[in-house]
Amino acid sequence: MSTLTPIHSLSKPAEGDTDWASEINGNLDTLDGAFVNGGEAGGANRTLGNTDSYDLGFVTNNSERLRIKSDGKVGIGTTGPGALLEVAGEDGTAACRTKRCSSNAPGPAFYGIKGRGTLASPSAAQNSDILFGVMAGGYDGSSWKTAQGRMRWKASENWSSGSNGCLLEFETTSNGTSTISSRMTIGQDGSVKMPDVYSDIVGGTNRDLYIDNTGKLGYVSSSIEDKENVGELMGSEMIHDLRPVRFDFKDRSLGVNIAGLIAEEVEQIMPELVSYRREEHVETQIDEDGQEEVIRTFTTTNEPETVNYTRLIVPLLKEIQKLRQEVDALKGA
Repeated sequence: MSTLTPIHSLSKPAEGDTDWASEINGNLDTLDGAFVNGGEAGGANRTLGNTDSYDLGFVTNNSERLRIKSDGKVGIGTTGPGALLEVAGEDGTAACRTKRCSSNAPGPAFYGIKGRGTLASPSAAQNSDILFGVMAGGYDGSSWKTAQGRMRWKASENWSSGSNGCLLEFETTSNGTSTISSRMTIGQDGSVKMPDVYSDIVGGTNRDLYIDNTGKLGYVSSSIEDKENVGELMGSEMIHDLRPVRFDFKDRSLGVNIAGLIAEEVEQIMPELVSYRREEHVETQIDEDGQEEVIRTFTTTNEPETVNYTRLIVPLLKEIQKLRQEVDALKGA
């Protein structure tokens, strides 16, 4: 149609047959490059799309479901994607889900891979480069805010083969502002920093926080329900043999002119007040993604490392009670 030199004939349907589409489709089956309903053997790679600066849309049930913009952006549920891929919808239809079944450990995953340079000629990520991020935002009544909460993985060194350090940063936005701030960082060495917690005031119902030699955080119960073999404290007078000292840490950033005790000395007098240094055991294995993974386990050595000053309170209390008894006895004499 609209040509003086047709390359295929359009056959007339049989008597009573009004399915012109099937007749047309039958003729297209032999047309090179045609995409046929139901699929066929292409014999080579094919390209579907525009060669000019127009979008390409895909429709089902008389509604557009997906659009590829002329600049390459892909929108699902939107005709104006603002990123390489944007998914939009209402009433839960914008959710993205991955599913995986396998005979081994790996499950669904999202991967973020960062490099400098170009895709054709990448170069190594550099210190502080954002390797991958997850952002959250919302509509504020006048515009969309896209990054008011974030999780970001950053390079913690200039990357090279075998040197791929990274850290994880968590960011949120305070009420009444639109400025995002870093709240917690898990460093490349496993250290955890929460700078705003230092100045926070906790409520009247609180408890001491402890960490055990496996790295687990928690509290120590004082309830009788968790105790047995309860008896009178003996040997509290041994606290008089402890030697209070004043010292500077070799790493001055940890403090100078500090009052305290020496763990090795305390161990000789009241070993129950001392915790011991861990020994790290490192093994490597190849994980489910083919990456080398470090497995770390720990055992406790017999080298004193820290003093639990909180545990000093009870023997001190016992000694104060004994002194009170002596004072009362002298007053009554």
